[in-house]
This record gives sequence, C-alpha cells and structure tokens, in this order.
Amino acid sequence: MNYEIKGRVQSVGELQEFNKFKKVSFVIETEDKYPQVIQLELHNDNAEKSRGNLLAGQLVNVKFNIRGRKWEDKVFNNLVAWSFEPIENEIKSDANSDDDLPF
Repeated sequence: MNYEIKGRVQSVGELQEFNKFKKVSFVIETEDKYPQVIQLELHNDNAEKSRGNLLAGQLVNVKFNIRGRKWEDKVFNNLVAWSFEPIENEIKSDANSDDDLPF
C-alpha cells in the first residue's frame, strides 16, 4: 500500500552502508493544524539520490510504504520512502536574520 505525506525536512542523516544495503534516515514535520514529526528512510539507490537533493528546510512531498516485521515478541515498523519531490525551491531557515527582528 502506498502513502503520501507533505512536510518540511527537519534533518537528514548520514548515508549508512551495511554490506550492499544503503540507508538514509530523515525527519519531516507536517504543516497541518496539529503538526507531526515523522521519521522516514530511503534505501539503496534512493538513499544515494538523497545526497545533495534532500535538504533541511525544504518543503517536500514524500511517497512511502509502511514495512513491518516481527522479532521474538516485538513488532517493528518502518516508513520507507521511495520518492521525494521538493515543493518549493526556497529553503526555510530557522536562523535569525536582520529581517526577522521584532522591532
């Protein structure tokens, strides 16, 4: 089953390599009335494509699948993204600038 979510990238992790498997984790925050902070993963070729193309501050549309597995008596879920597209070119920064002064 495929899902889609829109949000602003909060952070992008380092590329991790495990033998031939590659993974990058990233966090987005939705811009809904009640914002949610969501962690997703990109695997293999998609993880490679994220380098320089998935940036903190970007508003993105992410398509993903939910994956789950059971280990002993525990269940683990992952949100695995298979596509991400920037919605805007401008990156929003939390850094204060002279234009943001309250006076």
